[in-house]
Amino acid sequence: MKKRTLVFLVSALAFTAHAEIFILDFEGDLGTFLDGKSGDTYTTSQNGTTLEITLAAYGTTGIDGFNLTGTGFGINNSESGDDTDAFDDSEYMTLSFNLAGTFQTLELDRMTGGDGDAGSLEFFDGSTTDFSGSFSDPLSIDEAFSKDQIITLRQTVGGSGTTWGFGLEEITVDVVPEPAVVSFIGLTGLGLLIARRFLRGEPGKARGVGQ
Repeated sequence: MKKRTLVFLVSALAFTAHAEIFILDFEGDLGTFLDGKSGDTYTTSQNGTTLEITLAAYGTTGIDGFNLTGTGFGINNSESGDDTDAFDDSEYMTLSFNLAGTFQTLELDRMTGGDGDAGSLEFFDGSTTDFSGSFSDPLSIDEAFSKDQIITLRQTVGGSGTTWGFGLEEITVDVVPEPAVVSFIGLTGLGLLIARRFLRGEPGKARGVGQ
């Protein structure tokens, strides 16, 4: 019975360090928050986990503004012919997270094989995923990122206007809350201590019964 109780305890401790999946909707709440801004920190919470995303928009003239319309989410810069609800003419954004995790998927719109457009998702001091209209959407990234690591989404090939560029729809990330990690380490240590005492105590108890 004690062994079963101990196994249950260790299993419960392992479950403490849960991961939380966030779907960041740039054509919904997140896009509404960023609309008209060049950069800011967006905060969202679920199941007791708070995720902070720091974002900034860049165009041909430097820092430009995010723009949400009824047809998409992109970057609006002052250049003539700019498509205001897309990433075109080498526009890019940077983002970082206050928690470490895994960048799971990237969902875009207007990425069709006929427009010859392309882009990239770059992890500072890490890997780069290049994509074009021939890639399936959403794009499976599965790249681990550290706390505050800079991630860049940019258009790499193509010009400006409605025949170029892509819109940003959703990003899915999987993060591990820092308090859960601390609790997991601390409680696991406690569990191991209990296990050690339990295993040491059994022979002694057996000897006491036989005396």
